[in-house]
Amino acid sequence: MIDDFTNQPEENQRDIKHFEQRLKRGESIFLEMDMYHYLVEHYQDVEEFEKVLTVCKIAVEQHPFSIQPLLDQAQMYAQLGRIECAFLSIGKAESLSPNDSEMLTVKAWILQDAGKSHEAIKVYRQTMPFTDTPVENLYQIAMLHRELGEFKSAIKVYYEILNQGKESKIAFVELIDCYCLIETPQKAIDLCNEFIDKDPYNSFAWYQLGQ
Repeated sequence: MIDDFTNQPEENQRDIKHFEQRLKRGESIFLEMDMYHYLVEHYQDVEEFEKVLTVCKIAVEQHPFSIQPLLDQAQMYAQLGRIECAFLSIGKAESLSPNDSEMLTVKAWILQDAGKSHEAIKVYRQTMPFTDTPVENLYQIAMLHRELGEFKSAIKVYYEILNQGKESKIAFVELIDCYCLIETPQKAIDLCNEFIDKDPYNSFAWYQLGQ
């Protein structure tokens, strides 16, 4: 017999217990995606990570054209340090939806965890045409360049962020910091003055100029 769970809030605890009982007995379980999401979230919250992987495995088998279980599985493997398994899962997700922004972002995270920073930067770049949050990905790229000691590359990315049309205090401060790290303080001063010329009441530009 195959069970079909629903994700009614008042039934959640009962469904978890029922799921675990059937799992323990080795009986077939069918997971609708709403119940799948609830179980993954629950087992992550209580830090039962192997059960997260069990739920993911069931969902991957039962929903072969959905990438979400594969993404959750990949992230869980990466969190547990099982990087090769994480790459296998993300590879399957990529074959289903190669331009999915969430998939590309998860792939970049895993590459970061694996110490493959330059590859992660390339993947973050790939997400740009498909993501609703390009600035967040640019910050990740800039951070990776900084970690690699590639401060000039980081500076270029911070300018990209500033050129998005939204003034960013964080990007501005990081830019100033990078100029100081490569021992070009005059460029930092020029940047502050540029911001002050545009907005004489720009408090954080005045603050940085006074440092």
